Amino acid sequence: MTTPKQVLNTHSPSVGRDRGPYSAHSAVNNGYRGWILLLIILVALGGAALVFA
Repeated sequence: MTTPKQVLNTHSPSVGRDRGPYSAHSAVNNGYRGWILLLIILVALGGAALVFA
């Protein structure tokens, strides 16, 4: 007989609470939201340019 597998979800105490100072959540909360959005837009535009080239 095997033991049931432990399933991690968002309500688990070990998920989502172990955010260090270098996590994405911390970066967004520290005022880098505009820069991250700009970077995502530039990467998307670069990818589109490669596809249509």
